[in-house]
Amino acid sequence: MNPQKYEVGEPIPNSPHAVVSNLPTLKNVRDYEEGAPNVVSEMKQGYPRFVRHQWVELLNKHVTHTLNLEGVWSVLVNQTEAIKEYALSLDLRIQVKVIDSDLYGLSAYYIFVDQAHTTAVEALKMFVQHSGCEISSRYAETSLLKLGIIQAGAVPENDHTHQANTLSVQKKISELSEAASSDEVVLTASGMNAFFTAFCAVQSIQRPRGRNVWLQIGWLYVDSGEILKKYLKPEESLEVLYDPLDIDKIIAQIESAGQSLSAVVLECPTNPFCQIADLERLSKAVKKAGGILIVDPSIASFFNINCLKHADVIVTSLTKYSGYAADVLAGALIFNKDSLFYEALIERAKASHVPLFQRDLERLNYVINRAEKFVQIMNQNCKELSTYLKAHPSVKKIYTLRESPNAHSYMKTEDSCGAIISIELKGSMESFYDKIQLVKGPSFGAQFTIICPYFYLAHYDLVKDLSKNGLFNQYQVDRNLIRISVGCEPIEYLLSQFESALKED
Repeated sequence: MNPQKYEVGEPIPNSPHAVVSNLPTLKNVRDYEEGAPNVVSEMKQGYPRFVRHQWVELLNKHVTHTLNLEGVWSVLVNQTEAIKEYALSLDLRIQVKVIDSDLYGLSAYYIFVDQAHTTAVEALKMFVQHSGCEISSRYAETSLLKLGIIQAGAVPENDHTHQANTLSVQKKISELSEAASSDEVVLTASGMNAFFTAFCAVQSIQRPRGRNVWLQIGWLYVDSGEILKKYLKPEESLEVLYDPLDIDKIIAQIESAGQSLSAVVLECPTNPFCQIADLERLSKAVKKAGGILIVDPSIASFFNINCLKHADVIVTSLTKYSGYAADVLAGALIFNKDSLFYEALIERAKASHVPLFQRDLERLNYVINRAEKFVQIMNQNCKELSTYLKAHPSVKKIYTLRESPNAHSYMKTEDSCGAIISIELKGSMESFYDKIQLVKGPSFGAQFTIICPYFYLAHYDLVKDLSKNGLFNQYQVDRNLIRISVGCEPIEYLLSQFESALKED
């Protein structure tokens, strides 16, 4: 066993609000995906859609005990009426109680269902994961401090925290994304909530018009794809085209849908292949057909890519790049003022999104106004590391934004390459992954480098499917692809780490 710099489940950074938990070996990754107690029990914090933060769990248990509701599966969510109503619509056995701020420090909805109703429990769990609606670690911490369950001062707040309002962050995002004004920006509690909010808004506009065909371009991050699979109505359908560069085929599919087209959804650039679709041609085709174009640029972020003018709405995670410190969860919807659907989309989004908790807003305000210099270092390090890896004899194939044929049309500058490199190796991916002494797990766009066995963490069911007709075999996808999010460490240090890990035993 190779010695590891970080332990299983160790939060990175060393913060009670860190969103990355380390998985140092590929066996740890497999064990995590298969629910092995020895690994799962070590994951005390991380992405809350997968790991319920220990303070969120502690507060949830306290509320459950106080309400004398042992034997239920429950979740605490921000008091958002649309989320409550959606949760109740999933199953008649799901219930909601209002949590009083006088008793619990902060107000919330407590949504619960008896654990005996397994199908209802599963539906509620999946909804919480895909909608990104659970309270944040800072929300739970604030309540626990007020309740005296954890001690004030035990986890000191950052000394730079100061009052911030939504408008200051909206203004910064509108400048970076080239939106018409801050009015076009809606902040959400997570990137996934931004996607879910956009999905629901589009669905509410297009279904009454008889538009029921959704088109997905390229691979989507797991939860985004699951939303499209699970929350379409019976009369709606989803079609997937996995090659975002085959614009002629995409346009033909849009034209074929005709008056039935509801929306086209894509990541641009794609995750993990860093491909950039021909947004200009795509946008014109969608508009001509009367559809709505949803674009997620999170892989490069609005620091590096311009795509708002081609989309009806942008959905993005602010945990990446903007939140380079990897200790705040946030997302945003950015609306194109020139879209025919602008008024309807933004009205519905404002009414249904889960807003940021004040302390998360304060942290986001701090980091987003300091992010640009970190993003510039990521860009430069990514360029140098990709040049090194491209020439390395152990690397079979490399994917970066610089390799995408449409990059020059949409990236902001020649230096705007983002933080992502994906590689296929000639030798053992497991050997490389276990040997490299860097942070390992999900997430990207952080000030530290993160090594991710992408498909193991995003599509483990497909990784295990070795059948001839399995999706990976159909599309010749290397299930052992490694996604690298390049951080801000000295480039000499990064190169030495890769040189050591790629060295044959």
